[in-house]
Amino acid sequence: MAKGMKHQGRIESGEHAGMHAYHGTTWGEKHDAVYDLEQVRQVGPFEKAATDFEDKLGAWAFQEAQPYAERLSEKVVDYLTIKYQDIGAMAATLDQKLEGLKAQLPGLGIESPGWAGAVGTDFESIKGVLTSGNLRERLIVVEQYAKKVLSNDVVHDQDGLAEIIAKAEQAGLDLEASLIQGDFGEWTTPWETGDHNRDQTVVATGDTFRAKGADLESQPIPEDQQAAVKPANTPLPADFGQPGSSVGQFEGNYQVKQGAVAGSEKSEDAMKWVDPMAAMIMNEANAWVKKQREVGMPLKGGPSGHTHKFMTVNQILGMPNTADEMRLACIGHLLPIKAHTFIEVMEGAKALGASPYPNSQLVYRNLAPYGESLAGLVGAPFPDTVLDEKELAQAGLIEAEPLNMDLVPKSQQDQVQEDSAASMKRMDGEDTDSDVVNK
Repeated sequence: MAKGMKHQGRIESGEHAGMHAYHGTTWGEKHDAVYDLEQVRQVGPFEKAATDFEDKLGAWAFQEAQPYAERLSEKVVDYLTIKYQDIGAMAATLDQKLEGLKAQLPGLGIESPGWAGAVGTDFESIKGVLTSGNLRERLIVVEQYAKKVLSNDVVHDQDGLAEIIAKAEQAGLDLEASLIQGDFGEWTTPWETGDHNRDQTVVATGDTFRAKGADLESQPIPEDQQAAVKPANTPLPADFGQPGSSVGQFEGNYQVKQGAVAGSEKSEDAMKWVDPMAAMIMNEANAWVKKQREVGMPLKGGPSGHTHKFMTVNQILGMPNTADEMRLACIGHLLPIKAHTFIEVMEGAKALGASPYPNSQLVYRNLAPYGESLAGLVGAPFPDTVLDEKELAQAGLIEAEPLNMDLVPKSQQDQVQEDSAASMKRMDGEDTDSDVVNK
């Protein structure tokens, strides 16, 4: 099969020296790209510290956002109850509602052991997730609901949707009807397209941030050495299903059925989860990617479309003033499974009501509502603590020494002042490039 991106040659000099130039089409977008196939890019101290911090942040958020994941998944149950049962069933207990959905719940599961959070498709497992599942298990159910139920109602059954909205209003549920009623034109599903407010985020600009290894012409890197979907070799913890464990009871049970051995460190005994972004290569020529590299932010797969979609479903289900909580749930879901990094989740959420943040080394200190307390909650120092005085001043953490222009040769003063102004803009999180993404 013809590859989407054709190799143009190795880059011999400049900021991308040692990387490879490509041109072609990925994700339906024709563009130029630069891929670091041989990992020649130098990783600085801040990025290394940020990667370590994000490991701890993801684990903390996984537990911290659990109550919100419970509220969101219960809202899904309410929607299903109104759709498939009489409105009087809304007065029932959660367990009774779930028993009344015995025919529908298996459709909210996944038979895919490589998918983190999959629990299978049997009724008891899905019921268990919705009564006592962890954040990841619950968000998988929310995702499947959005793909298989909500999407069908919005795109293919507006009459039935109008009835659901009327019943929801009668039952006191606050579905955001304005987001799901009307002519959706080219949409196939609201989950997959996520068009809501996409024009306010780089998520909307076409996926030129990355490529699949399979999209690259095989030369000069042999095809068997290109990025491919690989097992994550994540051990199944011996305490799976216990409070505080990184793996829940239902996803753990499902992995045991696939051959995983709890407590074993052997790769052959690991869970069947795959690294979601092992097949992806970042486009180093993309302007958004370049900006994050300048700041030193870890990247995995580009701005998170999954986050954008979860945020959209959160709005549709009528969860007012909860954008920051939904964003934290996405951090807790996507960081531990290595699907995205912190800045990628923040970018995916920013057009849907989440609190603003600076696109600088200060970003970790500006995760609302935690702010400066986040380091203590996570149990790790902020990554900016590894910066030297000059870098701290550029990040706005200490006051920079004023420029003494008398010490600068006249021939260089204009350039020095211009560089200083650009640095101040970066401190404030402003874009210094007019073109936000690589076209």
